[in-house]
Amino acid sequence: MAKDDLQDLIERVAKLEAIVLVRPGVFKSPQETVNFRLNERAFADKYVKGKAPEIRFGMIVAYLAKGDQTKEITIGDIKGAWGRMTSILKSFNDKYPTVAKTKGYVDSPRKSVYVLSSEWKELFREYDEV
Repeated sequence: MAKDDLQDLIERVAKLEAIVLVRPGVFKSPQETVNFRLNERAFADKYVKGKAPEIRFGMIVAYLAKGDQTKEITIGDIKGAWGRMTSILKSFNDKYPTVAKTKGYVDSPRKSVYVLSSEWKELFREYDEV
């Protein structure tokens, strides 16, 4: 490799590092990029609307837990929130929790209780500031 090529490569790597490592928002977690302070209808309209049912389920659990993986959310709380937003989310189906669990978005430590899994952030990947 010629000296000029090496210098060019070093400059390109430096530019790439500046973009990837310094640019604000690149490594923010969904708790920082997704606005959990919105009211539930605004949250659903902005983030949840139009997604697959299992993704909607996971996002509603994330909203109710405010991104906290240790917070347990009951199916009653989820159905209650969902029921207040049927015009946005459509009707609830009891298979949604099973599919969300199968996809790895949520876990269920016991019957009718859900927590976010370690993979829940994938639900909001498109909202990361890049």
